[in-house]
Amino acid sequence: FPVKKFNMADLQTDRMNLYEIFINMYIKEATEITKKGLKSDYVRQENNLGFFKGKLLVNQHIKVNLAHREKFYVSYDEFLQDCSENRLIKSTLLKLESISEDTKWKRLFDNPNKNYGISGQDMYQMYAYATKYDAKDIFLLYPVTDEMRGRDDVSFQSYKEGTLIANIRVFFIDVVDIENNLDKLVNEIAIIR
Repeated sequence: FPVKKFNMADLQTDRMNLYEIFINMYIKEATEITKKGLKSDYVRQENNLGFFKGKLLVNQHIKVNLAHREKFYVSYDEFLQDCSENRLIKSTLLKLESISEDTKWKRLFDNPNKNYGISGQDMYQMYAYATKYDAKDIFLLYPVTDEMRGRDDVSFQSYKEGTLIANIRVFFIDVVDIENNLDKLVNEIAIIR
């Protein structure tokens, strides 16, 4: 699929967590789309109108308008911005608004004794995903910090009766070079499959 290039300098990502970075990337792209003009398309409409338009739907017309001869139950196409692409943009923006209200700044630090600063809640959520989806390998994404740059070996394992249940790997995203980082992540996932 085609790759979208983003100018990360415009996003001011130095104090954002990964969710906020992706949210801002999406908002920037949605803004560009709306500046160019939202897509319009023909949308099928069915209505009981006081004038004739489009195609008469005879069965519905008889049922609804037996006593209202001044109306027409019709089907017609209307050129609207209420098309699937625009509904997707809108619903995503509404979802991102609710997600952004729940995000926190998460910076990891190079201290294995304190789990590198990864919260117990994040780890519990990853183990829950591993169990629910029967996935042994899970990736936990964090933005890279200067302190964690070059650390590719952060991982946590969970065993039950000597059998590996989950291998949680921390993958650091460098938001300045996000395209290459995402390619690297895809390669990492391909290796474990």
